[in-house]
Amino acid sequence: MKSHRILLITTLTLLIATSLCELQAQSGHYWTNQYGTRSMLLSGSVIGGVEDLGAVFYNPARLSQTDNPAFLISADVYEWQRLSIENAVGQSADAKRSSFGGVPSMAAGTFNLGFLPNHQFAYAVLLRQKGGLNFGYREEFSGDIIESFPGEEVFEGQISINSSTKDEWFGLSWSHALNDVISLGASGFLSINNTSNSTDIRLRALSEAGSVAIYDFNRNIGYETFGLIYKLGAAFQFDNSSWGITLTTPRINLKGDGNYRYQLYFSGIEGQTAEDTYGNSYQSGIKLKYKSPWALGLGSSFKIGANQMHISAEYFTGIPQYRMMQVAGHAIQSNPDTVINYSLVESARGVLNAGIGFEWFLNEKISAYTSFSTDFSSVRNDAVGFVQLEQTSNNSTIRADYYNMGGGIVLTLKGADITLGATYLGAKQNFNRPVDMPEEGDDGIFDQDETGTLKWRRWRFVFSFSVPFFKDYAKKLEDKYLKKDSN
Repeated sequence: MKSHRILLITTLTLLIATSLCELQAQSGHYWTNQYGTRSMLLSGSVIGGVEDLGAVFYNPARLSQTDNPAFLISADVYEWQRLSIENAVGQSADAKRSSFGGVPSMAAGTFNLGFLPNHQFAYAVLLRQKGGLNFGYREEFSGDIIESFPGEEVFEGQISINSSTKDEWFGLSWSHALNDVISLGASGFLSINNTSNSTDIRLRALSEAGSVAIYDFNRNIGYETFGLIYKLGAAFQFDNSSWGITLTTPRINLKGDGNYRYQLYFSGIEGQTAEDTYGNSYQSGIKLKYKSPWALGLGSSFKIGANQMHISAEYFTGIPQYRMMQVAGHAIQSNPDTVINYSLVESARGVLNAGIGFEWFLNEKISAYTSFSTDFSSVRNDAVGFVQLEQTSNNSTIRADYYNMGGGIVLTLKGADITLGATYLGAKQNFNRPVDMPEEGDDGIFDQDETGTLKWRRWRFVFSFSVPFFKDYAKKLEDKYLKKDSN
């Protein structure tokens, strides 16, 4: 086996990785997660009529218009995810992965300040974004796979892709009612974002003569960033409807840095023309920029008899391409004339999301909910995935549009509310399959006309138990017993 066979194997494996690039890095979606029990069942379409502590996120002005703001004692959210790639790199080469477990959603509560009696305050800790991918694919070939080469070949290719993103928000909210109709509010959030991406490729080749070649490649980037995001809101309460408008500011960066790891090792067959390669670089404390869009939201909630309809829309502005992180160029140790450069960039197109939800009043103790909302991707069509191993790649690469559905019931008991429900999020995307893994009787590897399908499904099951704000509840009990004693 000659050196160019090893290079062909390398090319083949890199093309396999290219077909999986849609899975890499964080996504450019804004309505993926919902907060607050009723808000989750209404798919987040509550900018005008949020009635739970999701107001901290959706519209802080509503805190002054909610008759009985609740303190969230416990909210259990369990998540089932399934990721599948049909015909990933061949007609029988499917990849599937499922997971199930608890997911933290939001912890929140309200409080008052004695010297501001007509002002409402709240706090919240919420998970704004969490995503992860641990994906591995292995294939081994034997026989006369490549017709242009005499004799039989045996080679093995293994790809590992690991990606994780976690963005936690810690917020405080204020709200004040100007009169019976108009309320104003604001929320401030501290965002802590941790992201990492890694691609690992390992190749082994055995020639008919018994010679062995090995190729190992790994590239990893990661960053941590701290920033502030503010949301301003106004709410308007009428007899049969409520309206809300919000403005979310871009992220104000406080601090952040990145790290980078690069490893490339190649040991070929004796007598080959390609040189053995040894190269690595380890960098930390890399300067980092991180931007987010302006967002303008508008929503309304209408009473329809005893029932209620919620409609919301939010527009997120585009972001021109900018450089998030620039790695210092580094030479391959075994060949100093070869310099590796890498930069992480980001951009976004404008996105308009909308949602609609219905609250069905069954009786005084039971209400049912159904909803639907969009979660369109802001990723541009020309985005380059990290796994494609180019010198420049995008931070966000998932171009598939998501669609949310939600439903459930709320039991209003004496002194407590119990929420039971589920939400569903799904996406599907086709992609051109640049590699067609050979099967028995096949004589082709490269077939640009073949396609694969990426499918992502997420179910979240919600159970929460909430009680009225303790001080208000205690006051009601006190008034009840005072009245009883007076009689």
